Amino acid sequence: FKASNSIEIGAATLEAQNDIRLNAGASTQYNPEAGLNTGLNSGSVVARTDVFNNTAIPVNRDPVADAIIQTDSQITIADGAILNSVSDVALFAEKGNASASGVGIGKDVYREALAAVGSAISNAFGGGDVSFETRTGNSVKTQTSSVTVNGEVHVGTHRKQKLEIDINGDVVSQTDGIRIESTGVASLAQDILDRIDALNELIRQYSGSGAGTDAAIAVAAYQSEIRFLERKLVELGFEPDPQGGGFAGVATLSQKAAAQQAVTAMTATKSTLTSDKTALTSQNTQLGNANTTLTTTNSNLVTANNNLTSANNTLAGEVATLTTQLNDADPDDKPAIQAQINAKNNQIAANNNTKASNTSTINANNSTISANTNTITANETEITSLNTRIDSLTTQIGTLQTALVNYSDVPQAGPSAKFLTISDAEAKLGNIYVRADKLQGHGALDAPGDAEIRITNNGPSFLILNDLTIPADEGGRIYHNSVDVKNNDQINGINGASGGASFDIFTADSTTDFSGSTVLPGKPKIIVESKYDPLDPFYSSQTLANGAGEVAPDIILRGDISNLRGLVKIESAAGSIRIEETASIQGDDVEVKTRNGDFVQSYSNTFSHVAGAPLTTTNGNPNLNFPDNIAEISRTPEAVGKGIVANGSVLIAARYLNINGTVQSGIPEWGVRIPASARVDVGGTAMSFADAQSHYNSLTADQKAVLGSEYFQVSGATVAGLSGNEQGAWEDIKVSYNAKENRLEL
Repeated sequence: FKASNSIEIGAATLEAQNDIRLNAGASTQYNPEAGLNTGLNSGSVVARTDVFNNTAIPVNRDPVADAIIQTDSQITIADGAILNSVSDVALFAEKGNASASGVGIGKDVYREALAAVGSAISNAFGGGDVSFETRTGNSVKTQTSSVTVNGEVHVGTHRKQKLEIDINGDVVSQTDGIRIESTGVASLAQDILDRIDALNELIRQYSGSGAGTDAAIAVAAYQSEIRFLERKLVELGFEPDPQGGGFAGVATLSQKAAAQQAVTAMTATKSTLTSDKTALTSQNTQLGNANTTLTTTNSNLVTANNNLTSANNTLAGEVATLTTQLNDADPDDKPAIQAQINAKNNQIAANNNTKASNTSTINANNSTISANTNTITANETEITSLNTRIDSLTTQIGTLQTALVNYSDVPQAGPSAKFLTISDAEAKLGNIYVRADKLQGHGALDAPGDAEIRITNNGPSFLILNDLTIPADEGGRIYHNSVDVKNNDQINGINGASGGASFDIFTADSTTDFSGSTVLPGKPKIIVESKYDPLDPFYSSQTLANGAGEVAPDIILRGDISNLRGLVKIESAAGSIRIEETASIQGDDVEVKTRNGDFVQSYSNTFSHVAGAPLTTTNGNPNLNFPDNIAEISRTPEAVGKGIVANGSVLIAARYLNINGTVQSGIPEWGVRIPASARVDVGGTAMSFADAQSHYNSLTADQKAVLGSEYFQVSGATVAGLSGNEQGAWEDIKVSYNAKENRLEL
């Protein structure tokens, strides 16, 4: 019996939003990672031969009984094949279960008679039966398995989630796993008052009859937060009683009017983006038509050159014939023949000149086609980005227009702001699992470990964050027969003497990428940045362009931020960071910083870890799911984390506080040093100050009229080299370059 279990992926791409699992020699039920070992193929071969020779003269011949079973399981990822998985890829070439049994028995009448006599004698003396039968047979079992990867295997393809928001609260870029879930407009003072109302409701819930010590602690914490928020209202010039006071010097605006202003501004932005998209689409159409025309021209010129080459070949043959005639001709006839030869050679030369000119034109056309194609590609990239922004604006406009009917017409004291609620997001890593006698090939095994969630807010919109998760189960690994392998030598060590592995390999531990460039081993991270600062001219000048209020945007956490194996960093240039009672931050290292705002963590009736959780996980069986694949959870050795730094007040409330890093209220010393090597960021390109000014001077009058067009951010400004600080480290001052006035502004 011969069985071949084969899976072959040709020049095709397989993509999965979860796992890719290829089982050769097993059914889909087979999943050893989850402890499911059922579903393996099973084969059994039995050979039986019984010969009884009853002839007068027995033929001496042994019976033949050969039981042979051969199984081969193989998976082949061929050249040009690509496997992309959001989570894991499992390539299991299993031998399965096999058994072989071959038995042959031969007898004849004479041997049977002798056996009967022998048995009688043996039995008389207490022995057993005697047999003179012949027993033969062969049992052969051969099983092989292999996985060959000559294509590409990629896991964790959605491991990086990104959302960038511009100064108007519109999406600049995003991945498909994160988005702005909803948009609203609210008074900042009212937002604080709403939070106070929510805290009072919690106090009522915890103050019922029979409330114990834990409830009393919670009530005290909520009351402390209320007092903190009431002081913030007073600092803003607003009395806790909504009937009195207000924000001095700030015009009042109803919630509906603020929302309508936001709709108007977003509609104008959408119109501009749509016009830009139309212009790029039109340009691409024109360039595409031009390329078609040039391609046709080149084709005609190639045909013309081929015809000229054919004509020259004919002329060359005629010249050869005339040359022969010239050698044999009478002297009187030679001048005429020579004249013909000269004319034909002149025609050949003229044809060659035409061919050279045509070739030059073809090359020039190809250069133009290449340039046009590059422009089309760049335009298509920009069109994709514009579509993302237009779609985001359309959604936000629709959301606000629907909500307008529920917004109040009553003017509210103080400024209003746009509130953006961000969806849940998860960045998943993956592993590559291989089970076979041999893993061979020259393809790519890609299991990176640099999962990331990054949210960047470049405007005054408030952010409301829900769950942001990088799962704790380890990814970025390649397992060959349950052994963690990191290079070809380790794979070949399992393969045996035949070797066969010559892959491009990238894992979480790799220090070089596929191109050979040096990289740092990947660690997962969650980063939330709010870059807008109303005191920074780079931002405040742009804000005036669309009428948005110059407010410092808060970051409000309502969900769980979890990255137990890496960094969680939340940083605000201006505005407070608020963690509500439903939220938590868990990370191997936690860094929270607001350069001009407060940090408020509402009460949680459990442990609260500042600057990281004090746990270390030791990996166990990689074939099991989390948490069963964790062998041990132990206490992390003491290490100081970054912690919490707020250039304002800090309020932290919890049943138990575990402080593993800094908790700092106030940033006392600020400074900056601008070296000669400092550059200016102009549209993502680093330029000198002189080049940035030249760029600004080259703008049209309309371009210069756009508020903020003269400001550029300075890169390279640093606190390195500063001395004299007395109360901790220097905090760097942000620097902008005003190209119109040729000056630096802090």
